[in-house]
Amino acid sequence: MPSTTSLNGIEITGDPPKVAGNFLGRCLVIGSGACLWDDARKLYRHDSENKYDYCGVNFGGYFWPYPLKHFCSLHANYIQYWLPLRLKTFSQGWIHSHAAKKEPAVENVWNLVRPAAMSGLFAAKAMLACGYDEVILLGNPMDDTGHFYDPPPGMLAPGEQASWESMRYRHRENMLEWEQASIDEFKGRVKSMSGYTRDLLGEPK
Repeated sequence: MPSTTSLNGIEITGDPPKVAGNFLGRCLVIGSGACLWDDARKLYRHDSENKYDYCGVNFGGYFWPYPLKHFCSLHANYIQYWLPLRLKTFSQGWIHSHAAKKEPAVENVWNLVRPAAMSGLFAAKAMLACGYDEVILLGNPMDDTGHFYDPPPGMLAPGEQASWESMRYRHRENMLEWEQASIDEFKGRVKSMSGYTRDLLGEPK
């Protein structure tokens, strides 16, 4: 049976990735929610020092305008496409890539003891395991407001977008993962700027 290791409160099985415990301070986890840019504006207005490392998640990570330190996704097979585009387009150096399984361009594989069915939740856990003291979620509201790249209102046929209540019902197991993580793993170290995750985890001070 593989051994279990606790990394800054996050339990993994097997050998830790080489980046485990190598970082300090605060890290922003950049998701793809429609609120992403409003979240960033609100955070920077609240905290003008802007002393963060950045962890991009999926398309939020690709379009984030500042240099990334990390890139996380549960869509591990897409990282081989996202990462080279990001590096070439934004002219930045090395980005640590993280996923739950080994695929091309994935540097760090995290075998979490407690599951993460969503890339934003996975990224929050991975960043804590990397050693960060605080993780702040931008564009990770976990509600029905969609993505920043979605079509504008009125383009979709009636009934194509689920209500928040039906979304919560269909993905209740996913919500439970966030709720359980907030109690067992996050312990006040993960905050969010909007939506359901803000209600659950609170805003950064």
